[in-house]
Amino acid sequence: MTELLLNPLKTADPQGGLPADAHLEPMAMLAACPAYAPTPLVRLPGVARRLGVRQVLVKDESKRMGLGSFKALGGVYAVFSVVRAQAEAALERTLDPAELVGEEVRTIASDMHFVCASDGNHGRAVAAGARLVGARCSVYLHAGVTEERADHIRRQGAAIVRVDGTYDDSVEQARRDAARTGAILVSDTADAPECADDPLPVRVMQGYTVIAEEIRAQLSPDEQPTHLFVQAGVGGLAAALASRFSGSPDAPRIIVVEPDSADCLLESARAGGATEIAHSAETIFAMLDCLRPSLPAFAILKDRVDAFISVADTYAAEAVRSLATPAETDTAIRAGASGAAGLAGALAASTLGWREAIGMNSTSTLLFIITEGVTDEGEFERLTRTAR
Repeated sequence: MTELLLNPLKTADPQGGLPADAHLEPMAMLAACPAYAPTPLVRLPGVARRLGVRQVLVKDESKRMGLGSFKALGGVYAVFSVVRAQAEAALERTLDPAELVGEEVRTIASDMHFVCASDGNHGRAVAAGARLVGARCSVYLHAGVTEERADHIRRQGAAIVRVDGTYDDSVEQARRDAARTGAILVSDTADAPECADDPLPVRVMQGYTVIAEEIRAQLSPDEQPTHLFVQAGVGGLAAALASRFSGSPDAPRIIVVEPDSADCLLESARAGGATEIAHSAETIFAMLDCLRPSLPAFAILKDRVDAFISVADTYAAEAVRSLATPAETDTAIRAGASGAAGLAGALAASTLGWREAIGMNSTSTLLFIITEGVTDEGEFERLTRTAR
């Protein structure tokens, strides 16, 4: 069921969060990656008119570093950070980020084995990071991940380990196997107290702050977003952006968008603490199909988010079509359902009479993050066929 929940936990003085300079180290390390470049901030006046707002801004991550997703930032940075620490210890000197892809570091990294669980994009990013430094990588995929997505990961040189069940089952299996074999687990979630000492989920989240800094540099002086609609699975991206965009007098309202069948953050806000939900149905929001929030992400979101929206698949399909085949002169954007989730949330708010509740009106400037491109061509063809 599509639902709006105004955040009952938000505070006027949020505590914690990522530090203001959290983006500096990831930006320095990612600069060593030949594929790194800022992604575009696209203006969509046609979508703005449809939604009855002043302006719509879209940060398009669909071609990020040739990996097709914002996840490239977190996964590659986390791998680089581990390799840099071990290489500096072995070489007994400080490394320049450019040396991370050099032969001296690759020799050290060749003995390292990275593992992770993924719906597709995080695994592709971790695999790419491991390939760049010459390390091994294994990615755990649950039953719902298509072979097309698995092939994208294989092309980065990783081995695929299939796990029966849900995304959360693959997370548990990767965690167990890493503990048993001594592999380095690069998780994008810390969903249990025993994960509290693992620094990598926060480093993955830290990598996503690069998006916020790029947006700041790309905004013109008269473009101040009033609303940020940001999708969430376990909450890492949303928390990274909330850390960077909240707390100032001109901060945008932050609305987290989730699938209605996997709205663990909305239910956690309702319950007053991080809550696991039951699996209810399959969803085309494949990359957001998560049942447990990441604890460090929820600790940030609970104080800063203005509202949570859980949306039905029908809104995701409409958002994908609206971006792919714009009715006016807007730039066409090829996005998967999870990538288009921010727009899906805004469409739901506009359709279901929630505009006043979230302060959305004709003077609003909405910011969406297109988090991924098309990862399943068959599904994209099916979703967009009716618009042709």
